Amino acid sequence: MTVILATACAIVYGTADFFGGLATRRSQVLSVVVLSQTAGLALVLALLPLLPGTYSAQALSWGLASGLAGGRPGWCCSTGRWPPA
Repeated sequence: MTVILATACAIVYGTADFFGGLATRRSQVLSVVVLSQTAGLALVLALLPLLPGTYSAQALSWGLASGLAGGRPGWCCSTGRWPPA
């Protein structure tokens, strides 16, 4: 089961990365990043009631910090401003 889930994750991630790259050729990078992050947030919010675990302010703070930290390198790489200063 683990191999199946890992393969599915790799396929979804690779497909999203490919189409994100295509979208940035046709549109402004910032608008593509904002749209993709908003869509991801909506999906996570829709799935939250179905996921196990407990929610705390500390857990949400770590999640917010990791999302912000992961978004900066993606934006820098997409705009050609790598490494981030």
